[in-house]
Amino acid sequence: MYLAIAVMTMDNESHPSKVIVPAKTRVDPADLSHDNKLHYLQVDENSTDYFEADSRRIYSIISSEEHAAQCKE
Repeated sequence: MYLAIAVMTMDNESHPSKVIVPAKTRVDPADLSHDNKLHYLQVDENSTDYFEADSRRIYSIISSEEHAAQCKE
C-alpha cells in the first residue's frame, strides 16, 4: 500500500514551482538548469519511496497499521 504525496495550491491544483522529493535526494549543482525539469535529481537507491518526476509525486510505502491510523511515521 502506498501514500501519494504532492504539493497542491489552495485551488487543489498541482503547484507549478514546488515539489517534494524523497529524503537523501541529491543533485549535482553542475546539472541544475532553470527549465523546471526534474531529470537531474538523484534519488537515494536505498529509498523505499518512489519518486515520479512527471506527476511530481512521491509514493511512500505504508503499513496496514499506518493506513488504519491515518498516520505515516
